[in-house]
Amino acid sequence: MTLNHEQFYDEIEQMTVAASISERRQWMTLARWLLRNYDADRLDEKLSPHNDPTAKMIAPRPLGRLDERMAAPRAPTSYSIVAVDGSAITPDRDHPLPYYLLNAGTVAIHYGDRPAAQIESAATFYHAPIEQFWDEKGMVPMNEQRTSLRMRVQELQALPALVAQLPRPCVAMVDGQLVMWGFRNEVVDQWGLVPAMMAVFDQLRAMRVPVLGYISNTASLELIKALRIYLCPTSPERCRDCHARGEEEVQLCYHLKGYRDPALLFDFLEVGERSCLFASEDPIMQQYGEHRIHYFYMSTGDEIARVEMPRWVSDDPELFALAHGVLLDQCQRSGQAPPYPPALHEAHEAAVISVTDRELVRQMIDEQLERQGISIFRPAKSFHKRLRAV
Repeated sequence: MTLNHEQFYDEIEQMTVAASISERRQWMTLARWLLRNYDADRLDEKLSPHNDPTAKMIAPRPLGRLDERMAAPRAPTSYSIVAVDGSAITPDRDHPLPYYLLNAGTVAIHYGDRPAAQIESAATFYHAPIEQFWDEKGMVPMNEQRTSLRMRVQELQALPALVAQLPRPCVAMVDGQLVMWGFRNEVVDQWGLVPAMMAVFDQLRAMRVPVLGYISNTASLELIKALRIYLCPTSPERCRDCHARGEEEVQLCYHLKGYRDPALLFDFLEVGERSCLFASEDPIMQQYGEHRIHYFYMSTGDEIARVEMPRWVSDDPELFALAHGVLLDQCQRSGQAPPYPPALHEAHEAAVISVTDRELVRQMIDEQLERQGISIFRPAKSFHKRLRAV
C-alpha cells in the first residue's frame, strides 16, 4: 500500500505557511549584523563558563573573531591527495549467526606532473565471537553506532600507507567527522580505537601530511550556540523561561533556535573563504591530548562545509595553508553542483555496498550453513518483510 498523501497534505501546507520567508530573512539579517558588530570582550566573558567540559551546555571556543573571513591560498600546481570512506553491513539480530562487514574505499591521486590515480576497496568480515561485542566480558553487543566507530578508525588507519606511495605535498581526507561523538556514550573501548586513532595522527604529523574531516552541508549549530549565549540575559539553561516578546536581543536569541550555522554563513562567506577557527571543547577531547580537534567553516559556493583537523595542522601555517588551498581546488575540480571533493566522491563510490551485494552476502552465509546441515531460522516478521502478500 502506498503512502496516503492526502492524510497530511494540509499539515505540510500549514508548516510552510508558518515558516514565513520574510520573517526568517529578517532575523537572519539581524544575526549577520551581530556577527560583524559583537563585543569581543563580552563574548569571551559569556562563553568562558561554557568552555568547561563539565558545564551543562558546552560551547566552542573561537580562536579568532567571529566575523573573520579568510580567502583560500592558491593550491600547489602539483600535489597529492588521499581519501578514504567506508560502508558497513551492520549486525543483524534476526540472523542465526552474528557478523558484520566493513568495506573501506581508498583513493590516491597525484595532480600536476605525472598525474596518476589509484582506487581500491578492502572488505573485512567479522564473525569471531569476541568481535561481536564491544566489551571483553561479552555484555555489550556491537550495534550500528559501535560498528560506525570501528569503521571510522579503520578508515583512518588506511591513510599512512596511501600517503607513503605518493610524492609531497600531500593532503589526507576522510568523509565526515574527526570528533568521535559516539565515544561520549561508551564506557569501554576493548579495541583501543581512540589510541589507534591518535597513533594514525602521530604518523601523519611525522610525515607532515595534514588530515582533514570534511562534513558536507553540516548541521552544526556551534556558532549559533555561541551567539545565543552572547545574547542570553540570564542563562541558556533557562531558555524556556524567556518569552519571544521582549527586547530585540532576547527575541533574536529566541528565534535563532531554528537555525543552523550554514544558514548564518551562507551569504556571509564568499566562495573558498573560511571562517575563523574554533576549538572543540567536548569532553571527548580529553582523550585526544595534543591532537585536540580544531575546525572551520568553508563556502564551496553552493553550501557551507565544516572542516575538522587535529590542532597540529591548524598550528602549522604551511600545513594549514596547504589544507585550505587543496580543499578549494578539489571543490573546483568537482565539475558538478553542489561542489564536492572528487577524491572523497571516488572513495565513497569504491566503498558503497549495494542492496544486491548485501543480499548476496546473506545468501552466501545461508548456503554455507545449509551445506553444514544447519537449519536456518528466520523470524516471521523478517521473512515476510521481504515478500508482498495480502
